[in-house]
Amino acid sequence: MQQRRAFTLIELLVVIAIIAILAAILFPVFTKAKEAAKVTVSISGMKQVGTAWFLYNSDNDDQFSPRRIAASSAAGNGELSWKQIIFPYVKSIDVFQDKVNPAAKYPDDTSDTGYRASLGQVVVGPRMARGYAYYDMAFLVNSDFNSRNYSPSQVENPADVITIFEHKRAWVDGGPWLNWNLNEIDPILGGRIGNRFGYPWGGKKWEEKAMIVSYVDGHVKRATTGSICGRPDSLNQWNYIKNNLATDALGDITWMDTYCSTRPAAVQ
Repeated sequence: MQQRRAFTLIELLVVIAIIAILAAILFPVFTKAKEAAKVTVSISGMKQVGTAWFLYNSDNDDQFSPRRIAASSAAGNGELSWKQIIFPYVKSIDVFQDKVNPAAKYPDDTSDTGYRASLGQVVVGPRMARGYAYYDMAFLVNSDFNSRNYSPSQVENPADVITIFEHKRAWVDGGPWLNWNLNEIDPILGGRIGNRFGYPWGGKKWEEKAMIVSYVDGHVKRATTGSICGRPDSLNQWNYIKNNLATDALGDITWMDTYCSTRPAAVQ
């Protein structure tokens, strides 16, 4: 009977080395593919949120949803955020919880029971996660800080102006007057946002050089931080022209450009 030939030590080492090299090449590919799949789900979630927001406006005389409103329940008084207001058009809390953004593991300021209790209030709507914020630009559209009634038809470029964006702050609303400060203190969790989540802007995607945003016309896309800021002499995605902020009808509102002016080199 013919005797089987066993692998030599050298041959075994070569095979092991080949397997190790293939693993080193393929594992990052698999990881990136998994991350890409999660981002696709995130884009789909934002699309559902943006569509719900758009439908709410259509059903309410073409008026933008408020950022937050005072509300009450049998348990006490509190606030409803824009997420809770448009919730009937989505009917799934999971849609508001991004799977990539680490901040989405925590409730926002209208949904955190401890924070509401510190204000002598309760949570009056479904508990919503952080991650998505609403940009109320009423004062830019109407040149009036007290104005809150306005419609998409008043926005010059509805396909290029942001309404909902990604961030890691506790607040359900915000805008371009907020900076990229890693030392910002989280009002609910305590400690520096930078230590816990990284930059307060974005959703932990594309190294924070881009984020998923929803626009006035209801469409959703990935937008780089640069494209959001645009050119200083033209209308950007925050619905203002940087060069005109010092002489705006509201006065000198150059503070509006904080998002763009403090944008760190790491995300450009």
